[in-house]
Amino acid sequence: METIQQEARRPAPKVSRSISIATSATIVLATIGAGSLVSIAGSVDTEILGGVAAGFVPQDGESNAYSDDAGAVFVSESARSVGYSDILLLPDKVASVLFSYLSESDMRTIQLWRQTSTPVAGGDQTTDLHRLSSEGVSLLASYGGSFGLVYNPPLLELPESVGVGFEWQSKGDALPGGILTYSSNFKAVAPSSQELISLSGLSTAELKDCIQTEGTSTYLDKQSDPFIDWSESNLWCKGKGKVAAIGTINGTKVSQGSASIESALGQIPILPAVPVRWQDIDSWAVSTAELGYLDPFFLEQKLILALSISPIRTPSGTIVALNQTGNDLVALDYSNGKFERKWFAHPGGEVLSMAAFDNLIVATTSTRDVVGYSETGVRLWTLRTAELTLSTPAEVPASEAGGDAAVAVVSLDGRVQLLDADTGKVRWQRQIPADVSANIVVGSGQVIVADRGGTVWAFRISDGKSAWTSQAGEPATSLLIGTALIVVDQNGGITAMDVSSGEIVWNKSYRGSVRSVLETAGKLVVVTQEQSFELSPDDGTLIWSGEGGASAVTDGESLVLFTSDEARLLDAEGRVAKTWKLPSLDNEINRFDLAAVDGLLAFVSYQGVTIVGTP
Repeated sequence: METIQQEARRPAPKVSRSISIATSATIVLATIGAGSLVSIAGSVDTEILGGVAAGFVPQDGESNAYSDDAGAVFVSESARSVGYSDILLLPDKVASVLFSYLSESDMRTIQLWRQTSTPVAGGDQTTDLHRLSSEGVSLLASYGGSFGLVYNPPLLELPESVGVGFEWQSKGDALPGGILTYSSNFKAVAPSSQELISLSGLSTAELKDCIQTEGTSTYLDKQSDPFIDWSESNLWCKGKGKVAAIGTINGTKVSQGSASIESALGQIPILPAVPVRWQDIDSWAVSTAELGYLDPFFLEQKLILALSISPIRTPSGTIVALNQTGNDLVALDYSNGKFERKWFAHPGGEVLSMAAFDNLIVATTSTRDVVGYSETGVRLWTLRTAELTLSTPAEVPASEAGGDAAVAVVSLDGRVQLLDADTGKVRWQRQIPADVSANIVVGSGQVIVADRGGTVWAFRISDGKSAWTSQAGEPATSLLIGTALIVVDQNGGITAMDVSSGEIVWNKSYRGSVRSVLETAGKLVVVTQEQSFELSPDDGTLIWSGEGGASAVTDGESLVLFTSDEARLLDAEGRVAKTWKLPSLDNEINRFDLAAVDGLLAFVSYQGVTIVGTP
């Protein structure tokens, strides 16, 4: 960080996008009103601090698109939390500064607003972390860009009782030890700048819920020489945050305003598919890899994941994990012996399920949202549903969906919807008169759902009309192998149906609780904690049976069974052909096992990743 002194005469680099000109050359937008309560990831509602100023802060999980003066488009997301979890996600030097002046009581009760912007065309994400307190809304830190800042005391963006005519000042350190200091002076006025209003895209009626702030900020280096001179005008609106900004940074004019993500879809990078194909199993060896990320300013950082559901693999090979700390989706790519975070996203609330398709990641949340992201972490769309969606979303390929890819979802109350993959818009919806929590199956021109009562419903992809219904047991999971729809129920039963008619072809029983159900080399493999076995999907003939396991994965041809402390390659007769040692489940609460490009991955919370073969 001492390099700041060496570059003090240069034009100031871009910091995060926090619209506060005292911290960034870009703006942050968000949407939807914040009420008097903040819902913290499914916990008890907490009365928020910040007074009038807090009313301008977006709700948890809200997002919006904006563009800068160069025409680049960004999507911002807001995260709201109580307690220190979001501080733990900061670069270590930033976190250490905040921990140094926050009291123990502050750490338990601090109310935070984290705002992250993702460039649609690719590039570094930038984040601003704010505090809501009795003083109002203040900026704690900005990071992720070529320049990072951490404020002590925090920079006041909106005072607690902000209104037209209010004036306020802030000053202190912008980097530790006086490496960089700041001072700012602001006032609030009625919205009057036509340039700001035009950039916001808001109507005259909407402006009644907005306020304009104007001010200057000065940053000095350790020799008290000017480093950044910033003048700015911002438009804040209730529940939307800053929706437009204009200003100058060291004499250079900057501006940002509202944009449409749909108009920028063509800018999103398309990642090539990297299929799972195990080609050199005999040479697989066990290794470990650390987790981390590179902050352009604060440099290499460690990454710690707290996992509650299994990570998923995208078609391009990126691993997407849900980090319970912050309730973020975290994308990991393997490089130079390490899993590096490439991006993170905050759908809002707690993530209930997630799935990865061709250039699309879909998550469902406790806030009753279904959220779509590009494989590069850009939020594409959000669909609000009437009920929770516990079932994992299913891909409907373009070949099945009539030319444009789609996503099938079913909420707990039995509402089945087919969504456009690019926009999240509903193509059709149907209502099942029963609760649904099992997975969706797509194939043979149908979306197939099994409700909790065991009724299986098939709907035509083309128009949503009913194709047939049938009956099985209460489903644990289902899958399609050829023309056989396999329903594995929670009470020890397996039912195979003809996918074209729902006619039952055969039934089998099993022992234990289901851990994995998958297709390998055209056969059905079921793994429970008591037994594992392979059946012919055509007539249910038993091919082999063996010991149970914790889970299983396949590349489509070969099968690996996971036990409490091993990965076991099984041959065509179900015999153990090769084993590899893994972190023992006797010592861990959870271990999540995945198939990799030419190997296996085992994830354990708060640890690195165990690799077998090539990730």
